[in-house]
Amino acid sequence: LQDVTTLHGSQFKNAAVIVASPPCQQYSYRAMPFKRCKSLPPPDNTLFKECFRIQLEASESAGVKIPIVVENVCGAQPFVGPAQWHYGSFYLWGDVPALPPSGKGLKGFGKTWFEGRQKTRWNPEVRKRDAAIAAKIPFELSRWIAEVYKPC
Repeated sequence: LQDVTTLHGSQFKNAAVIVASPPCQQYSYRAMPFKRCKSLPPPDNTLFKECFRIQLEASESAGVKIPIVVENVCGAQPFVGPAQWHYGSFYLWGDVPALPPSGKGLKGFGKTWFEGRQKTRWNPEVRKRDAAIAAKIPFELSRWIAEVYKPC
């Protein structure tokens, strides 16, 4: 584990694809319908930009373009530009592959983050845990991206 701002893209010159998911909290908070959230200054996009810096450095080191897919939330769009693709709450930027063919196994997308969870309205520990689970890129999505860029 390392601070992403200290990484050099040459470390990834042998990668088939770079997949990144910068923290989404600052974008999600500003997308809330409350006056206080709307009046905040723009979020810091440093980590989002770092993903593309790493891709550029990796590509230069490799001598070929290494594709990148960056995942975040809908609320990031006003600050980083429109996503190329989304499914459910997962928005993708970068070299996003074409939509998966039907029957590719991307089931369960579009569910709400609390679906199937206990009703734990005011338990902050359980809510933190559930939010962390919801923030993970689903295995089906990561497998689809991997298959597109490095078929078995």
